[in-house]
Amino acid sequence: MSGYALSQPIWEEGKKYQYVELTLPIRVRDRIEGLKFSKDTYGYDEADAILVYGLSKTGVFSQAAERDESGQVLSLKDAQRLNPETLLNLSYRDLIELTKLSQGLGFSDSTKASSDRPSSTSEQPGTAVRAN
Repeated sequence: MSGYALSQPIWEEGKKYQYVELTLPIRVRDRIEGLKFSKDTYGYDEADAILVYGLSKTGVFSQAAERDESGQVLSLKDAQRLNPETLLNLSYRDLIELTKLSQGLGFSDSTKASSDRPSSTSEQPGTAVRAN
């Protein structure tokens, strides 16, 4: 994924951000830190706040993007990370879409890494393996 155009822009420090690119997969550490962010912000475990925190660590946002003839986002210009507090203003539609897109990140890297390790089973990356 090169970039995603938000359905509704978000604002931070007077700047309007309309595009995002997910550059890293969300890691377990991001979720754990997101839980702390949620509890500090709301006083309880709020799943959407945890997701927003993860996106703040893995996504970069931009005011402008380079597009192809069909309008597809090719690359972002002057992209930067935004605070999770800002990302709480994402439309719910965008939060759900970015969450879906983030689930596919990292599989090509993990596939290569897992194929470099010896395995005693015929497991495929991304599939469940039953423990005996």
